[in-house]
Amino acid sequence: MGVQRGTFHAAIVTGSAAGLGLELVRQLLERGWFVCGVDFDAERMAQLDREFETSQYQGFVGDVTDEDFVRQSTAATRGNG
Repeated sequence: MGVQRGTFHAAIVTGSAAGLGLELVRQLLERGWFVCGVDFDAERMAQLDREFETSQYQGFVGDVTDEDFVRQSTAATRGNG
């Protein structure tokens, strides 16, 4: 599954520090997507930032039910698209 020329795919993956969320991040990156990973586990997210040394990944530590966090992380991501 490749990305068509001129097509931009992006995803926000919650629970991205482990389990299904982490596997989804890996699968999407392999397919050329831009991925924002979100999780509560700051230590694990720092490890993933080092593991996914790519401009296609941006990790955030926070709670997606917190409106301020969502606004701030969205604003920080806008320059990557």
